[in-house]
This record gives sequence, structure tokens and C-alpha cells, in this order.
Amino acid sequence: MFKSDKFIFRRFRVEDLDELHKMEGDQEVMKFTGPGRAQSFSESEIRLKKVLEYIPESEVMGFWAPIERETNKLIGWFMLVKTKENIPELGFMIAKEYWGKGYATELSKYLCNLAITEFGIDKIIARTDRNNQASIKVLEKVGFKLSGEDKKGYRFLLESKK
Repeated sequence: MFKSDKFIFRRFRVEDLDELHKMEGDQEVMKFTGPGRAQSFSESEIRLKKVLEYIPESEVMGFWAPIERETNKLIGWFMLVKTKENIPELGFMIAKEYWGKGYATELSKYLCNLAITEFGIDKIIARTDRNNQASIKVLEKVGFKLSGEDKKGYRFLLESKK
């Protein structure tokens, strides 16, 4: 578990299923994700099961449930997982009711900074659909630079300043 002023980053729990599905069941939230569509309750249940079974490579890696301290509510879904390139990839979703508050940027900065400064990770990638302007802005504010493009979208890279 990691804590910032406004948030607690903790691992997902079985009891997060309803809140997770509220996010994943929303077509607007899911529009630019891997599935690209709202998920059924059973699809969210299957995904949560996989998340709970995932064994992270280090304490900072894996899937994170950001909890707003003030309300004790799950407000999103974050991941930092190794790719085939052996570079961690940042991914995130924010529940629609929390859009426009800067939470995606704040939480992404926090997690990336923690990975780089406390865990010695020197590169992090992120991928997004080329039409997902909100996520592109978040990644740029965090310090990611556009590093490539393919048929699925853009690839961004954040490198430590060592």
C-alpha cells in the first residue's frame, strides 16, 4: 500500500467488484480501453479474478485500486506491469464521476515517480488510442514523450532523469 495526501494506492480486493464493474460497465469509460466496450458483470468478475491472481514482479508493480481518502471510494484502476519489452507499462481508468478533477494526472505522476525514485525503474511506457485526447494530455503532463505509433495508437515513454 502507498499513500499520498489525497489517495491510498492499495491492491484490489474481492469486495471491489461492484465499484470496478460500475467503471467497466460504462461505455464512455471503456471506449479507449483494450476491450473498447462496456463490460458485463461477469466480464468484470473474470478480470478482477485475474487481477487478484497476478503476482507482481516487485512491490510497486501490479494492479492498483486508488482510494480517495476523503470519501474512502475506489475512483479508478491503475496498472504498472511488465511488457514483452521488459519495460513496465502504465495503464489507468478513472470512474466518470471523477473526470476533470486532475486525478488521473496526479495518480499517474505519483505512481511513476514512486517507481522511478523508490524502486529504480528507469523507463515506463504507456499506450493510448490516438483519439483519446484526455489520456494523451495526462501522459504529457506526467512527462511522457511520444515514442512511436502503430495501428492501435500511440506509444509514450517516460525515462528517469538519472
